[in-house]
Amino acid sequence: MALDGLTSTIRRIKSTISEHQEILKKSEMTTRYALIDPMLRSLEWDTTDPAQVRPEFQYDRSGRVDYVLLREGKPQALLEAKGLGQALDGRAVDQAFSYALRTNIGHIIVSDGSHWRLYDAYKRAELEEKVITEFNVSRDDTHEVALKALYMWRPNLTGLVTAPPKAAAPASTTAAVADPYPGGSWCPIREVLDGFQPRAKPPTGMRLPDGSEARLSHWKDVLVKVATWMADSDLITGTSEIAQQGRGNRNLVSPRRRHAGGKLFLSPKPIGHGNFVETHFSAPDVLRRSIFLLRDRGQDLGAVYLRFDGR
Repeated sequence: MALDGLTSTIRRIKSTISEHQEILKKSEMTTRYALIDPMLRSLEWDTTDPAQVRPEFQYDRSGRVDYVLLREGKPQALLEAKGLGQALDGRAVDQAFSYALRTNIGHIIVSDGSHWRLYDAYKRAELEEKVITEFNVSRDDTHEVALKALYMWRPNLTGLVTAPPKAAAPASTTAAVADPYPGGSWCPIREVLDGFQPRAKPPTGMRLPDGSEARLSHWKDVLVKVATWMADSDLITGTSEIAQQGRGNRNLVSPRRRHAGGKLFLSPKPIGHGNFVETHFSAPDVLRRSIFLLRDRGQDLGAVYLRFDGR
């Protein structure tokens, strides 16, 4: 495929988001037409050919996904679309994973038109470790986005080739892509999120706002340690119910281990004072929710660091 055509599409999508973001935030369908469909077409998924792309795919009586991507009539990936700016999680995504595992569909894609995430549905691992590639069109370098998007290129995703086409990254970004966190370094949590690379190994340590430090093994430990420190500092009490940012019907912290709508947390972790924090998130979403908690309780993000030991 012509990489120039893909980068041109990415630039147009960047411009569309910049000029029409308020409209796109209000309409998932407009997001699909203006942002998601052009990206799919540039990755050689013909959105006018039902043999390749079928929108509004009803996979059972209660489950529907926004797109199914096919090869020779066999689903290769499910794509769940969100309105611009919406979180890349939720019940529909959980259902898509469940269906994919039951029917041997290898990939799940979730996108709000700018933020894209591709999962390996087969991999037996924590959710964040299933991420194959992730990028944000609005925020990331155009060339870097193009290289990451190639994992969703039709011949690559359908197994017709074993790897995406190679292209040299600009010299200024090569080191960052290879290893964004130098061994033994402390990085501010905000910078870790802004520079997040798919498949990055989790941090080994964390420095909290009071200067104390904690050891980490998994990405979700970041959120658990932040919430636990807040409970120990009485910033979260035994009666706290904290909703996820922008999602009033889904709790992040609750003594009942339930969302506001009554559904149970998928991966609750105790944090003290009888409270639990939900941790069923990808690595970038763990970082986002940790930052949200810190801000929600008036803490200085500049005082929170993650440590990355040598690989």
